[in-house]
Order: sequence, then C-alpha cells, then structure tokens
Amino acid sequence: MTSGRKGIKGLKGRGKPRPVSAFFEGNEYKWNGRFNGFVRFIRTASGRIVPITLTEAKQKAARRVQTNENEQAAQMIGADVARERRNETPLGTYDDVVHVPIKGRRLDIWANSRKNLDALVEEFKPARFKLTAIIFALVNFKIDVWKAYWRAPLGVINMLNRELLRAQKMFGTVGYFKKTLPGDKDLGENDYASYNGADGTVRIRVKLDEESLADKIRFAYNQYLFSTRAPEHVFRHEIGHAVYELASRKNRELFRERENQLRELLYRYRTDRKLRDACLVSNYGSESTREFFAECFASVMNGDQNPLAIKAVNLFKELVE
Repeated sequence: MTSGRKGIKGLKGRGKPRPVSAFFEGNEYKWNGRFNGFVRFIRTASGRIVPITLTEAKQKAARRVQTNENEQAAQMIGADVARERRNETPLGTYDDVVHVPIKGRRLDIWANSRKNLDALVEEFKPARFKLTAIIFALVNFKIDVWKAYWRAPLGVINMLNRELLRAQKMFGTVGYFKKTLPGDKDLGENDYASYNGADGTVRIRVKLDEESLADKIRFAYNQYLFSTRAPEHVFRHEIGHAVYELASRKNRELFRERENQLRELLYRYRTDRKLRDACLVSNYGSESTREFFAECFASVMNGDQNPLAIKAVNLFKELVE
C-alpha cells in the first residue's frame, strides 16, 4: 500500500507534469514556447492550425489599421502629385479656398445668412398631427416615412420635414432619400441617425425628443464632433449623405473627378493647420470624404460663412440639379 495522493493517470512515476507547450509539439502545431494570456487557434491558408495570443491579435489588428491609413494617405499624396504634374491650380490651400472660385462661380453662392435661409421655408407650417406630417412628406418628397414618423415625437417630425423642404429649395432635391425607419435597436449608443446608400434609407432614433436631441447636438459640437450646434444638424448631415449618393448615381465619370477634388480638399484640410483653424469643419468630418461632405453640407444649410464648406458643396451641386 502506498501513502499519499495517487498521481494523475498517465503521468504517475514520470516526475513533474509536462508543460503546456508540450501539447503543441510536432508538425501539426506551431507554438512559441510560452503561454501568454488567452490563446485562440486560427487555421492558415495551408490548413495548419496555429495558436495566437490575444496580445498578438491586438498587435496584428493595429498594424492592419495603420496599413490602411498609410494606403489612404499614399493615395491622397499620389493624387496631389498627379495634379501638380498637370500644372493645375491646387485646391485646398488657404489662399485658394478663400479667394479662388470654381470655374468662375462666386464662392459665396450659398453663403446666405440664416435669415435668408429661413425665408426659404417660411411657408412651412408645423403639423399638429402625425398623420398630417406623414402626408406632407409623401406628397412633397415621395419618401415612405410611415414607420418612423408614427413612433417619433411630433416636434422631431416637423424638424425633419422643414429641413427636407429647405434642402429641396436650395438644391432642387433631397437626394437619394427613399424611406425612414426607426433605428433605436440598430444605431450605436452615440448615434442619432444613419444613412444607407444602398436603398436610400435613413434610420432615426424615435425615442429621442426635441429637447434631448438639442442637448446632445450641442454637447457634440462643443467636442468638435459636429460643424454646427443647431438641433437640426443630424438631419442635415443625413440629407447631405443622400445628396452625395444621388450625385454618384447620376454621372459616374464626373462624380469620380469631383470626388478626387474633394479628397484633395480633405487632405489639405488635414495637413494645413492654417486652413483648418480658419475654416474649421469638425473632427468627425475629417474621417472620410463622405463624412466631410455631409458635415460641410450641414454647415452650408445652417448659413455658416465657411468658404471651405461652401467650396466642397459647390463641387457636387451641379451634379444633382
């Protein structure tokens, strides 16, 4: 009879248990010789199973993000060099943005005061009932708003209808805007609306009343996330996405040309501190060309005297007229 605890089956009489790395020895697995945190297994292209630590996974993700950013910057620089080779006037330097018009047009073509912009929608009368607001959107804009409008507060509904009318007066269209849907379950925690260009759908947060929306927009503006502090900003931003999408569908060739110019404009905005300080748009708008245009569009609809925003919007205005 032996004393003490019995050894583990298969390991009795062998001394110390084998290390974890021993389980990954051989041709089937590749192991780095140490157990560093959580381990998950991935299958390579050759079919081999390779363990990867959580730290390594994070490092690979960071390198992938950095690579994408470097590729985007290289594309912008390449377009900048190609433009200089064609001896064209650079877009986006401070002096050019402030003083040089686009093809002879005045830069302040839409730099109207807020008073003049409000005059465009003076005929708009806020609806007293949701059904009236739904009919107004269907008749004037051909937008299916039933599901979202029926659940949203009346003040928010009237706000969106007024901005749709304002955009139609200014640009002759509300863009590729087909329907609205409630988006409380789909939107992120800090999102108030989103646009899907594939089917022209705008999802809005229907549980947010007018006062709460105004407070959140004002907070985002103070954090330099939005270009204006107006409560209507979120709707103007999404209408800007719809106008951008419509421009891409009407004339692909001309749209690509204007999009490259907008990309150069955004590149100058990112790299030229003097331009950024004089014509501040928003940090959110600097993420991509689409967001940059949407933020500039919201600024123009607000009546801001921002020559950079006006120039960006003018690039696509004739494509949707």
